[in-house]
Amino acid sequence: SISNGGVVNTPGGADFLKGNSTVVVDGTGSRWNASSGVLEVGSDSAGTLTIQNGGRASGGDIYVGIFAGSNGSVTVSGAGSQLLAASVNVGYTGTGNVTVDGPGSNLTTSTLRVGASGTGTLTIQNGGAVNSTGVAFIGTSANCGGQACPSVGQGTVMVKDVGSQWTASVLEIGAAGNGTLTLQNGGVVSGGNIYVGAGGGSNGSVMVSGAGSQLLA
Repeated sequence: SISNGGVVNTPGGADFLKGNSTVVVDGTGSRWNASSGVLEVGSDSAGTLTIQNGGRASGGDIYVGIFAGSNGSVTVSGAGSQLLAASVNVGYTGTGNVTVDGPGSNLTTSTLRVGASGTGTLTIQNGGAVNSTGVAFIGTSANCGGQACPSVGQGTVMVKDVGSQWTASVLEIGAAGNGTLTLQNGGVVSGGNIYVGAGGGSNGSVMVSGAGSQLLA
């Protein structure tokens, strides 16, 4: 646990949360400056990362649920809480869940993949925000080292409640996988270019429901 303004720096090549391990970054000023290389949450089993009450974690390429049979979970909640990364990969052949919850909570990344040859879920709720400045994929394929990946990606993103927002530069829903985007109860998604069913054999679905819910492109 990192709390009360504590700072942990782990600048090596890779960090791993596995074997049912948990890291909590709690409170304003509390920081985990993780590896600029790879951070795996749920590496070969289960791992959990919680950022709350103004805490912040940053890393290079973050994988939530990497390798078949693994399970990773990340929660960002509370005003000022942030997760910053070059890329965030949720369900990268494993199972991954990311929740951004509450006003002032934020996930910012360049590349975002939800369900990359695994099962990935992203939930943005209660005024949380996600910014993906590059390409974002819901339901896609992983890089399996030139070999056939074990499964087709299953990606699900839910943006719900007034004030909840996902801003993406380019968004592909169902890109060599199966992707679903749901906006409800005032959730907003905005992007430059949005593609639904972007690859051969893929399936994409979008549902917008409830007062104030918007898909803008």
